[in-house]
Amino acid sequence: QEEKEEELLRIKDVRFNLETGEEDAASNDKINEQRSRLTNLI
Repeated sequence: QEEKEEELLRIKDVRFNLETGEEDAASNDKINEQRSRLTNLI
């Protein structure tokens, strides 16, 4: 359970970075990876 919450916080951090315009290829890869991980968790 705790792991899931940490994962969600990380995803929120990445989203925040996108909203502040700090988008780059690396964070894009991270988001895609975390989105698929999140999909697996649900």
